[in-house]
Amino acid sequence: MDFSFVRLFLYSIGPMDMPRNILFVGDVIDPAKDPKVKKYHDAKYRIFRELYEQQLSHRSIMAQDLA
Repeated sequence: MDFSFVRLFLYSIGPMDMPRNILFVGDVIDPAKDPKVKKYHDAKYRIFRELYEQQLSHRSIMAQDLA
């Protein structure tokens, strides 16, 4: 497969142009109405929070051991 089109697309848009291409002023993003989608995102957020707490704990352990 030729990825030249993908490269052209990725590098033809600068970082400052990306937000302009993604959302327009006045666009409204509504949450999904499906309860399964909410449960999915709630579970992902819970995992994110647990991993964040683990990271803080591990950082504290390393700081104590290296002090």
